[in-house]
Amino acid sequence: MSIRFTNYKYKNEKYDSGVIKGDRILSFKELGIDCENVYDYIVKYGEKSLEEIRKSDFSKGLEVSEVEILSPFFSTPHDIICVGLNYRAHKDETESFLNNRDLYSTTSAIYFSKRAYKITGPYEDIEIRTDLDDHVDYECELAIVIGKEGKDIREEDALDYVFGYTILNDLSSRVLQKRHAQWYRGKSLDGYTVMGPAVVPKSEIADVNNLNLKTWINGELRQDSNTKYMMKDVRRLIYELSQGLTLLAGDIIASGTPEGVGQGFNPPKWLKKGDLIEMEIEGIGRLKNRLV
Repeated sequence: MSIRFTNYKYKNEKYDSGVIKGDRILSFKELGIDCENVYDYIVKYGEKSLEEIRKSDFSKGLEVSEVEILSPFFSTPHDIICVGLNYRAHKDETESFLNNRDLYSTTSAIYFSKRAYKITGPYEDIEIRTDLDDHVDYECELAIVIGKEGKDIREEDALDYVFGYTILNDLSSRVLQKRHAQWYRGKSLDGYTVMGPAVVPKSEIADVNNLNLKTWINGELRQDSNTKYMMKDVRRLIYELSQGLTLLAGDIIASGTPEGVGQGFNPPKWLKKGDLIEMEIEGIGRLKNRLV
């Protein structure tokens, strides 16, 4: 039975952090872990205590149904590293919208950053700023959580530097994204990063390069793909990013989204207030957020 790390609240008390196994959750305090939150645990311990955690008696914990599951990260000390157009079909559907031929002729990955000052939890409402841009879009992505510091990492060793994985909805304001020469502002409005429901250690995922990803908007299946269709897989992304650039424990890499985003339809299907977004990645869980 897999374990996963997250933050949570019980009876509206101050948030706690802990580990889920099956239908039970134990707090870090109950596990004898001296850490303030999930990020602190990853930085301090990495994978060192996972086996001890697995051996713990989770029957003493709260039932998951009794608690409010929050995002595993509330904010990040560094911007999230994002990968653009990492699925061929998404690259094709996006070409006409962005109208930048240079992006489509390159064989290199497109890297950019996303500010995550306020991260939305897996079941929280999302406040969308249609007053700034009413072309709001969704992107289901596998997020890679780095587990230890590394630089100039060999591709064959790349997974040794991963702690685990979570789901990230890279909400995007497409007008703002297109208006500016870089994508930073269109990706970085407060709350436009949704993460959760937990970080699953890499040892719990049999093959990260073969996971199904799905997105539903108001019950309509929009995205239905698999990480095997990434043009740059997890190992390659870590290898490329780490050449001359230090990756630190707790850093997050959003690995790109597959086809089926709102801008890919004719006419586009932009998000609006009241919409329900559900995202699922095999072996990790599901996000369920209402737009307000």
